Amino acid sequence: MAGLELVANVPPRGRRRRAPQTREAILTAVRELLAVRRLDDLQVNEIVERAGISRQTFYVHFETKYSVIAALIADTGEGIFEIWAPLFDGDGPIAESDVRTCSRSTIAHWRAQATLFSATIEGWHTDQEIHDVWNDVLAEFESRFAARVRRHRGGTPRHNDDMLVGALMEAFQRCLYLAMSVPDSAFGRSDDDLADMLAALWAAALS
Repeated sequence: MAGLELVANVPPRGRRRRAPQTREAILTAVRELLAVRRLDDLQVNEIVERAGISRQTFYVHFETKYSVIAALIADTGEGIFEIWAPLFDGDGPIAESDVRTCSRSTIAHWRAQATLFSATIEGWHTDQEIHDVWNDVLAEFESRFAARVRRHRGGTPRHNDDMLVGALMEAFQRCLYLAMSVPDSAFGRSDDDLADMLAALWAAALS
């Protein structure tokens, strides 16, 4: 009997294989739909139709459409951490060239996901889950950045370094937002120019 109970409690192999694929299908569907729909206008019916699943299956994986955006933000956050890992994991002075390289890659990363960037901004103001997930990404980035600045200082931080880290992050976010959302602004003129400016700003602030 014990052996039969164990077998009965094991999910079918096909279901175990399909679960990650189904989740990825939902994420892909939302990415595609964001190209033609604002987040507020996006409907779960559209998502399940594009993903080729039922509404019931959708709710097995996500509570709402905003939960899907939150998952995409979390994935994007991991991508950003990977970009900055070489700098954050290093020791010694932070080189302007390293900041420039990371900045260029970060801008390109968000350019490739411009619709998600817009949805993140839209959802941050209206949905608590999106708000919390994006703030978690920022908090983790700030923590890693602050630790790196301490090593940049040789282990002896300066007064107000915590404020400096926050200010540099806010400046980066704002410039990136203007580059993506206001293409006619100076920040949208050239991604290379933007990366150069941000690197110079960080180098001057950390000197």
